[in-house]
Amino acid sequence: MKEHDKHRAFWEDIGEHDPYFGVLTHDEFRSAQINADGKAKFYESGVQHIDRTLKKLEKHWPKATAKLRTAVDFGCGTGRLSLALARHFESVQGFDISATMLAEAEAQRQEMKLDNVVFHQVEGDQPFLESSYDYLHSSMVFQHIPPANGMLLLRHLLTHLRQGGLAFLQITHHTHMAGFKKPVNKLVRLLRWRKRQKQRDVYAFAMYDYDLNAIFQLFQELGVGEVLTGFGESGNHAFVRFYLRK
Repeated sequence: MKEHDKHRAFWEDIGEHDPYFGVLTHDEFRSAQINADGKAKFYESGVQHIDRTLKKLEKHWPKATAKLRTAVDFGCGTGRLSLALARHFESVQGFDISATMLAEAEAQRQEMKLDNVVFHQVEGDQPFLESSYDYLHSSMVFQHIPPANGMLLLRHLLTHLRQGGLAFLQITHHTHMAGFKKPVNKLVRLLRWRKRQKQRDVYAFAMYDYDLNAIFQLFQELGVGEVLTGFGESGNHAFVRFYLRK
């Protein structure tokens, strides 16, 4: 099986059996445990995230924020952020590789009775946008995409972001594995993989680091004029939050 097919199969499996945990890896969002209150909490976390992000963008670029009408949520999964974006934008398009995750997102869209969100399945790093849009959002997505593919996707997304548009991106750039910890980490990942063969609900999520020099070079090449950064860590992975104005 090709690497891309393995990647898709992995996310289809999660989408079918543990879609909410596949987005937020907390036990309370496991399919075996989540209830109506847990589901409401899951989607409310998306509302809070989008509200914080747009508030920060508005603080720095108030005139640009006022012109935002159309949004793209790349790696939308179960629609946690797409449906939250629908509160602020006239139209939202959510894109994801997993049909099973998208089915969950669409069911939730119908339950919320939102008519300004459309979900689309994407095929690897193939072009999928035909027109420009005002705002790009992608959180906790590129960390699961091999950089060779991820850079092509990022180029495609930013090429179609209109001049004056804004974006939020979360990109991992460093994994804390020094000295003897590195082989131990590999062993842990191997054991998790072997365990997963016997127990479906144990997943080994692939994580990738990106070259920040390449990221900034791409920004400059594609006309991103202003960049704000914020730094964070999740487990042993360091990431950058990029707030952009093209």
